[in-house]
Amino acid sequence: MLSTSIQLVYAQKSNTKLTEEQRIKFDQHFINANKFLMVKQPDDALKEIKQAELIDAENGALNFITAQIYLQKNLLIDAERYALKAVKLNPENPWYNKLLGEVYKTQKQYKKAGDLYAVLYRKHPNTLSYLYDATYMYVMARELNNALKLLTEAEKAIGLNEDIVKQKQSIFLAQNKVDKAVKEAEKLTSAYLLNTKYIGQLADIYLSNGKEEKANELYRKILTIEPDNGYALLALADDYRNKKNYAEWFNYTLAAAKSNTLDVKSKLRTCVEVISSNQFGNEQKSKNYQLAEALTQSNADEAAVWMLLGDLYTQDTKYKEAHEHYEKAAIIEPGNYSIWRQMVLCSSELRDNQQMTKDCERAIEMFPNEALFYAYYTFAAQQLKQYQAAINMALRGIELSDGQSEIQIQLYVSIGDAAHFLKQYNTSDSAFEAALKIDRNNTYALNNYAYFLSLRKTNLTRAAEMSLRTIELEAENASYYDTYGWILFMQKKYTEAKVQIEKSIEISPKNAEVLDHYGDVLFFLGDINKAVEQWIKARDYGAENNLIDKKIKDKKWYE
Repeated sequence: MLSTSIQLVYAQKSNTKLTEEQRIKFDQHFINANKFLMVKQPDDALKEIKQAELIDAENGALNFITAQIYLQKNLLIDAERYALKAVKLNPENPWYNKLLGEVYKTQKQYKKAGDLYAVLYRKHPNTLSYLYDATYMYVMARELNNALKLLTEAEKAIGLNEDIVKQKQSIFLAQNKVDKAVKEAEKLTSAYLLNTKYIGQLADIYLSNGKEEKANELYRKILTIEPDNGYALLALADDYRNKKNYAEWFNYTLAAAKSNTLDVKSKLRTCVEVISSNQFGNEQKSKNYQLAEALTQSNADEAAVWMLLGDLYTQDTKYKEAHEHYEKAAIIEPGNYSIWRQMVLCSSELRDNQQMTKDCERAIEMFPNEALFYAYYTFAAQQLKQYQAAINMALRGIELSDGQSEIQIQLYVSIGDAAHFLKQYNTSDSAFEAALKIDRNNTYALNNYAYFLSLRKTNLTRAAEMSLRTIELEAENASYYDTYGWILFMQKKYTEAKVQIEKSIEISPKNAEVLDHYGDVLFFLGDINKAVEQWIKARDYGAENNLIDKKIKDKKWYE
């Protein structure tokens, strides 16, 4: 592009007669200046052009380039002076005139710029860009009548033109001359009776100026021509909502959702408005699903519509269906973090640990620095008794979770849990200590650490302190009373243990593990029959103690 421009401007004749030697030196400086200008080194360009100016100051191309340099340096007075001189030397050169117009525009001398482009347009009536530049500058200068005059002049010369009509509409609306703006729009609707675009533009003018009924009449006319016109359907849906005719609001919104002529963002906006409205009572849920299903049928290649349907199923606690729809969204838009997070949450709610590990593995491939997915994977792997895999993933997650204390704690606790089951007790204790260093009142860490210490009959005093702290922090948690009771049992404080475990049963009467512990405590308190009764309950509720049947049969406690 630049080489073409240089040839055009340099082709201008100079008013100065030069010797061959002067011409060669001039050319050298001139070309160098252009090169520096092209790479945006205006200071170097200016040095070269000043050398050329000493040889031939009356060269139009030189003044043109000099003006460009000063414009690039934002020295607007100098840019204007040289641009004016270039135009004076060759008034017919369009490049010189356009540069002067650009200088005026940068100076915010919009009226001067408009006058300049108007002259250019009148000289070159087939170059409509001059017309539009002129009217734009007049509008910026608030010389609206000058803009209208030029547009009307152009319309008489070239006939009906959509761009000219739209510009006149905008100016009339800015002048609050709605009737004149309407007449401009009617030129197009009269000339193109079945063109719904022009009908819609006229309807928009009516709508934006408070003439809703006239606008709606035109939107309905559009639907007689194009029944699937999403723009008109959406406009009428908005009107019915404003009139609180919610049945028709839904009907037109549903039709818009099914339309193949409306962009998906507009569809989603209006559908979400209906979904979040709660205007349909007992039918709200079914209507929400209708809209979301319609979107997936008309815009099946858009991840957002599958996410919307997934969100509805999630709200309805239908996590399996929700997961299926998030999966479809992930295929379309695999780089969307929100989709993967929702998929993992659904797997978690379903307690489908196999699926959760798969979801997390794929999510980590996409987002290797997101610690949340490492935390979920670690939890699921632990539930699957894949303890070493859980530890390995947790260690990776900890490296990425700086500043995310809750996730760090979860990962450390997971290591503590998994390491305990692998009998890596030093690792387990260190992990719990690291979690408590971040938050000394984290009840999850306190409880699990205390319970594992009790199972190992190690540091029971510390275990009791931690367990008691969990009860102080969360007095309604049955597991914490059971842990504390079990620690007391290990300390052979059976009467105190009985009190704590009974508190746990009062909160959660069907917990098999707690009932098993209760039987153990009663046994050591000498109430054998009642102990057996509790062991039987524990077995019936699914206790995972391999010795439960033997304890019941022999009426004896086994460790």
